[in-house]
Amino acid sequence: MTISTAIKKTVLKFPSPVLYRSSPNKSAAQLAEDAASLVKRGQFSRAAGQWLKLFEHSSPTKLKYLDEAIYFYGLAGHFQRAAELLKRRESYRPKQPHPFAKLAPQVRRFMAEKQVDDVQLEGLINLAMSILLQNRLPVLPNQFHLAMLEDGEGQWFHYGVPVYEISVEKNVEMDFELANRSVDECSPQVFQGGFVVTFEVLGVE
Repeated sequence: MTISTAIKKTVLKFPSPVLYRSSPNKSAAQLAEDAASLVKRGQFSRAAGQWLKLFEHSSPTKLKYLDEAIYFYGLAGHFQRAAELLKRRESYRPKQPHPFAKLAPQVRRFMAEKQVDDVQLEGLINLAMSILLQNRLPVLPNQFHLAMLEDGEGQWFHYGVPVYEISVEKNVEMDFELANRSVDECSPQVFQGGFVVTFEVLGVE
């Protein structure tokens, strides 16, 4: 079971069209559709920003907007931002924690230890998204696997990007491309610091 399965996606299902005050011509549902479009392009931090705007310009009881913002900031690698919003969320509903309630602070501490910021980690994740999309594979936001892992040799952050209907050979090829590009395009703190992004074929143990 992935972390994100605890969040039931309601991207296009809103009980009533709440108007966003700064954009009088767009309803909350329309702005949510914009966010969903950004997710399909792997632009998670921008989608998170849309959800956060929806929350800030609606009733505080609309925690589903804040939940989406936290979730997609996490998928973007913005764990500093996600951790800050989690504290805010706790003031509204302390007895119903967000799925990232434990993970985000753990990853944020790990990032601080490795001297990696949100933008640097997002750079690695964006490389994975570009490889996914160049292979014409869909972004599956509910199937990502994020976790802090450790063994006898140390600790690392695991970020599994879900894919389906590809061969083992294609999976290896995509992982190999990501590894090579991360060396060329990411900071050494990221690709040498224990931040592991891989493509995971759904249904394969």
